[in-house]
Amino acid sequence: DRQKSLRNRHAHPDPLRYGKGASGQRHRGAHPAAELHVDGHQSHLLGRGQGRPGQPGKYVVCFDPLDGSSNIDCLASIGTIFAIYRKTTEDEPSEKDALQPGRNIVAAGYALYGSATLVALSTGQGVDPFMLDPALGEFVLVEKDVKIKKKGKIYSLNEGYAKYFDAATTEYLQKKKFPEDGSAPYGARYVGSMVADVHRTLVYGGIFMYPANQKSPKGKLRLLYECNPIAYIIEQAGGLATTGTQPVLDVKPEAIHQRVPLILGSPDDVQEYLACVQKNQAGR
Repeated sequence: DRQKSLRNRHAHPDPLRYGKGASGQRHRGAHPAAELHVDGHQSHLLGRGQGRPGQPGKYVVCFDPLDGSSNIDCLASIGTIFAIYRKTTEDEPSEKDALQPGRNIVAAGYALYGSATLVALSTGQGVDPFMLDPALGEFVLVEKDVKIKKKGKIYSLNEGYAKYFDAATTEYLQKKKFPEDGSAPYGARYVGSMVADVHRTLVYGGIFMYPANQKSPKGKLRLLYECNPIAYIIEQAGGLATTGTQPVLDVKPEAIHQRVPLILGSPDDVQEYLACVQKNQAGR
């Protein structure tokens, strides 16, 4: 079977070996759409790269094939993000099938390519991380139904944009750096690859933030294939994921590449951020 698979791969070379994502990031190598197993269940591929339809089926796959690709040259961790939805119509698959809120996700996850290769997967019954064992050539379950800490000690965001932050974000960061109760300040960590930053948040607790700001008033990250899959994983692990005004998974998408703000992580940390948002809204 493996030899047959390799023969088929060479007989049907991928037409998208070099591509450019919606954000302008360049993707090199075989397009992930070519690697997805098409067995009659997959209906439509949609992602940051140029997805292509598979055989008629019942599902839609939304994915970011290479998150953090700007970090490749410096060897920082990068990843892949995906979400699977059921088709909403019996018609030929189209982009409309993907315009569903994250609450409709059937399964979602991410792969992290770092010091080891890990896949975090959820089918709606918690989050299970699997680590690639090179000796076996298989993914091995690391921990069953992993849960995020109720409160962490790390905040993660690009503070280079502090000039553009709104009052709520600025106030929250002030609380983390200079706590008024005399407790230790939070540590700051930021890789610039969302999968890496989110996975650290899942493992250690804390908060990851890519809020709206003056430069990106609608947010920077894409709802369908970045925010929704990650929010699904975080909620399944017991955390919270919000735009600042509503849960990410409740947002009804209107466009394929729609952007939204994203704040996620340990429930106590996210709630504290939301308290700052509500306070500043009330003071307007």
